[in-house]
Amino acid sequence: MVLKWALLIFMFMLVAGVVYAHYVYQQGWVYWSQDDCVFGRSEISHGNYGKGYVKVDTQAYRGTATPFGYYPCSTAMMRPPGYLAQKVVLYKWTGEQWVVCWETPWLYNPNETWWIQFDAHFGNTPCGSGYYANHGAHFEYNGGWHGGWIWSGEHYLPVN
Repeated sequence: MVLKWALLIFMFMLVAGVVYAHYVYQQGWVYWSQDDCVFGRSEISHGNYGKGYVKVDTQAYRGTATPFGYYPCSTAMMRPPGYLAQKVVLYKWTGEQWVVCWETPWLYNPNETWWIQFDAHFGNTPCGSGYYANHGAHFEYNGGWHGGWIWSGEHYLPVN
């Protein structure tokens, strides 16, 4: 019986040892005020083809006044076309430094919304095998551009 359990644990560890992390991401508030707030999320993963996938989400919020007080950044804030902006800058580690491998132009919301997302699956790893990271920009316009950048974390590509 002990041998059976030991064999089962060994098989589990063998399988678990070859499983790759599906994705890495960072998210959080990139701008916070009494009037408006911006939440962002930047992700990188191996994607459907193992050659890479990037995603950025940008969300606009505003405060809400209630009989119990004011709650900043608590309600989605609809923005007219062109008032939400985001960008993806894909970096690759050279062994000494991070260098830009690929990037999008600035992307804007085409319709009124509080949230935009961009994602891309790569059919081929953009700059060869190695560690990649997504540096995503997340901004909204409210009398001026408010927001910031989020680094996704690193992911090795390709995975196959």
